[in-house]
Amino acid sequence: QNYVQAVELTCERTLSEKLPMLFLIPRFDYFGGFSMLGLGDVFLPGLFIVYCLRVDYLKMKIFQRENPDQTFNRSQFLLSHRYYIPVCIAYSMGFIAVLLANKYEITINGVQGQPALLYLVPFTLGTFHFLAYRNKDLATLWNISLASLDPEEFEEDTEEGDDHETV
Repeated sequence: QNYVQAVELTCERTLSEKLPMLFLIPRFDYFGGFSMLGLGDVFLPGLFIVYCLRVDYLKMKIFQRENPDQTFNRSQFLLSHRYYIPVCIAYSMGFIAVLLANKYEITINGVQGQPALLYLVPFTLGTFHFLAYRNKDLATLWNISLASLDPEEFEEDTEEGDDHETV
């Protein structure tokens, strides 16, 4: 059984290329069948989750610049992910809500096949907004420039051969 449906695209340079557009998730009930999940339902929240991880690393890098004598241990590393881990958990809870809505046919205005983004966006953005408000980072995150991390500094860090603890 093919769990990914693809759409063929053609272009002048290539004869055809297949792009995944729909994921089929098997339902484990007595009806059988599949629930559908579109590529946008995975890709757009995934971009937001990567943004949360980038914000956490930006804040961790700023902390390391301001406190060069302190080192990060494992608990500080987990605590430094103020947005990434909670938003991943919220995405998982939103995805469970999507699957339950499909299973029990919960609809809004009687429309069948509610898009997953209808559930995933409030879970992920709501969690992020709540955490940013609680951490007093909302204004900073609204105006943040992720380009403020200089890529040359990352190259210098890797060239110096910093000892990183492996797990």
